[in-house]
Amino acid sequence: MEQLCDGLRSIHSLEMLDLSTNLIGDEGSTYISEYLLTKPPLKALNLSHNRIGNKGADSLARCLVYSDLKYLDVSFNQIKDSAIQFLLYNIPKQASKRLLLFFLRGNEIKDQETLSVLQILIDAKIINSETCDLTVYKAYGDEHLSLAHNQMVDIFREEYYSVSKETDNFKQQSIREKNTRKHIHFVSSWPMPLSIVPEFGTPFID
Repeated sequence: MEQLCDGLRSIHSLEMLDLSTNLIGDEGSTYISEYLLTKPPLKALNLSHNRIGNKGADSLARCLVYSDLKYLDVSFNQIKDSAIQFLLYNIPKQASKRLLLFFLRGNEIKDQETLSVLQILIDAKIINSETCDLTVYKAYGDEHLSLAHNQMVDIFREEYYSVSKETDNFKQQSIREKNTRKHIHFVSSWPMPLSIVPEFGTPFID
C-alpha cells in the first residue's frame, strides 16, 4: 500500500479509486489518509470490505476536510462507535465540500450516541438522508433510536459502477495479482451522471 500511494501522488487526474475487498486494514487506510492530505483531485473512494478498524477510520476522518471527496464508501468494515462518531464529526460542513454519497453500513454501530450524531447531521443537511445507506428512525412508542438500511441508495452504487466504458474521457486500468483476489480499480476521469443524485449542496460535475 505504501508503494501504491507513493505512485498515486504522481497521477494528477485520478478521480476515482476503488480499493474494496483488498483487506488493506488499518495500515492501508493510514497510507490512503496520508495520500488524501496531499489534496489530490480524487472525487470517489471505495474502501468497503477491507477490515478497517478504529485506527484506520480515525486517520481517514482527520483528512476528510482536506479532500474533495464526494463519494465515500467505508461499508462492511470493523469500525466501532467511537471511530464512527469521529468520522461523522469530521465530515466537511461547508456546502461545497459535503459528501454526496456516503456508505457506512455493515460496521459495528450500536451506541445511541452514534445514532444521535448521525440524526443531527441529517437534520442539519450535512449528510443527505437520500444518499446515505443508513437511516435513523424511532419506532412508535420506543424511546430509542434504531438503524435501518436505506435500500434506495443502492441504485446510486449501481450507477456509480455502470459508467459506460465507451465514454471518451473514461480511462481505466485494472491490476490483478495472480492467485489472489486483490484488485485495484483506477478511473482517471469520472463521468458519473450525478443528475441521478437528489439536489444537495453544490454539484461538482456539470
